[in-house]
Amino acid sequence: MTCRRANGNRYRRYECTTCTHRWSISVPESEPRPRPKLLGRANYETRRMTNREAALIILSPESAHELARSSGFSYGTIWEIRQGRSYRDVYDLLQPLIDE
Repeated sequence: MTCRRANGNRYRRYECTTCTHRWSISVPESEPRPRPKLLGRANYETRRMTNREAALIILSPESAHELARSSGFSYGTIWEIRQGRSYRDVYDLLQPLIDE
């Protein structure tokens, strides 16, 4: 974790995983800030559902609970797909069909 002290200098906090001892190291201003790992749309390879299954969920007239029981995916997963939060690429492709 990168923080700033009252004088404006940046420092990075560390903590030992076994004894929970904590220490800080000063970080020069020229060093770039660490960026969090991007999740979601970049993880196409790790998907457990095919794009075809996601499209069927989006277009299905069944309720999310019924789909969850029949497909084996959780209610939350199906709800996120229908809201466009998961499988956004499939949702965007089908959006013109949904609006009709």
